[in-house]
Amino acid sequence: MRAEIEQLKCSLKKQQSVRCLTEETEIQDGSDIDRNKKTTNKKPRNTLPSITTYADVAKKNAEQKNIERVSQQRNQTENGNESQFTTVINRKRKRNIIQGTASNGSSIKGAERFAHLHIYGLDVHTSIADIEKHLEENKILNCKCEQLQSRRPTEYSSFKISCKMEELDKIKSPDLWPMGVKLNRFFFTVQQKIRTT
Repeated sequence: MRAEIEQLKCSLKKQQSVRCLTEETEIQDGSDIDRNKKTTNKKPRNTLPSITTYADVAKKNAEQKNIERVSQQRNQTENGNESQFTTVINRKRKRNIIQGTASNGSSIKGAERFAHLHIYGLDVHTSIADIEKHLEENKILNCKCEQLQSRRPTEYSSFKISCKMEELDKIKSPDLWPMGVKLNRFFFTVQQKIRTT
């Protein structure tokens, strides 16, 4: 293939040099030239023979495969073989997280996990002490409470409660909270994440 390309290049160079020589002789002879006009007898340039490239072959193969695939799909739907189609399942890679199960006999301990909840819809006059007292009365201990700025401070107050993961189910119980109080997960903003770390 390379040898053919080199031969084509050499033949092109020879043709160009011959063309240049013939044009020079015509100019020296003065034949077919009007000094005020351009030459009218220009010969068309010889073009290269078409060379098949890899891109052409790939395009042709892709078109053939596409035609075959479309014809197969038409045949399957015409024959009623739609049951052969399979549903595509999203393959998400699962991370294998290993969690320790050893007892506390070791010199190292795992960190306690905390849940952070947003409680809102409380009366405007509710304080941090009121919420902590309410949680202690319901046997939920070691919770931290923080008052937040409400969107409508004249209508209700909001709080963030941080508790151990073991206490989360008790706190999320609807029977624990009075009517009108709402509870959901607390979402940290970027600034709060940076400040806490």
